[in-house]
Amino acid sequence: MELPGKLKTRRHSDASAVRESGIECLRILAMAMVLVLHADFAALGEPTASDFTAGAWNVILRCLLEQLALPAVNCFVLVSGWFSIRTSARGVCSLLFQVMYCALVALVVAVCLPGGQIDWKTALLSFMPGYYHWFIRSYLGLMILAPVLNAWIRQSTVKQLAVITAAFYIFQTVYGWVIGGDGFKGGYSLLSFIGLYLLGALARSLEWQRRGWRLWLPVYLLCAVAATVWQVLYLRHGLGLPFKSMLYDSPLTVLSALSLTLLFASLRFRSSAVNLIAGSALAVYLLHFSPFLLQRFLHVCRHIYKVYSGPMVLLMTALFLLAVFTASIIADQPRRLLWNHLWPKKKK
Repeated sequence: MELPGKLKTRRHSDASAVRESGIECLRILAMAMVLVLHADFAALGEPTASDFTAGAWNVILRCLLEQLALPAVNCFVLVSGWFSIRTSARGVCSLLFQVMYCALVALVVAVCLPGGQIDWKTALLSFMPGYYHWFIRSYLGLMILAPVLNAWIRQSTVKQLAVITAAFYIFQTVYGWVIGGDGFKGGYSLLSFIGLYLLGALARSLEWQRRGWRLWLPVYLLCAVAATVWQVLYLRHGLGLPFKSMLYDSPLTVLSALSLTLLFASLRFRSSAVNLIAGSALAVYLLHFSPFLLQRFLHVCRHIYKVYSGPMVLLMTALFLLAVFTASIIADQPRRLLWNHLWPKKKK
């Protein structure tokens, strides 16, 4: 493909008119994948060599599910780079308002649940955006830097963007993933978010999504299988899980997230229902990961794993995660109505 001279400027004069439901489906799926991550290794613990000896297929399935879901966070940031963040006072305040609203909802739910004991210092800190949510801290930083990144992307050539993005990922892979240097934190950082933002912008400018799902779906599955095989080989030889296979800055995780993003970007359709659900997807993370509700979430996942066996474990866990997802989306709707009333969008 011949590189164009300049990157096309992405104009969103009417965001509601150009929201691509294929990408919005990815937002929904990515949030469901976050629930899977927390219901698997986070709730049940990482599989050990003894677990593998006792039940190899069970461990293999758990590792595969973890790897299939691992690109979730990276996908969110890639989508931001794909469309570019239009930083504004309303946008920043909207995110802060959603964080505080969800903190209040989680607090109310925790008080109403049996045995709910509230530490009021924790309650107050939960209203500070990003105190308990590393993703919010990093994403707020990305929103602050987005105007600078967007200005450079607009004036650069695609070749320049490709060179800088490639150089960044070589740097991150060597000093972040391999060496574990400061600043990257395994991908849990603003620095890694900046790289994903540039990669999302590059992918859209080169129109990689035009290659279609026949390419990107196999790449996504291949990355997950490769990481799973890596983990299984370690467990089979009596070793613990390779820590680097579970990091967000792993090359396999980044490639997996990129392929999944391009897969959904190739789906071109509009759906108001999909866009509505996607607009509240962040609430799923904010609510179930609240310091008041996370332990209850993990406890239910562990209980299901202990009580059921075989396919019933997957079925009951899936039903529980669906219930959490649905309840979170419903709980976020008053927030959307209230925010649009407090700070309505300017009509153009």
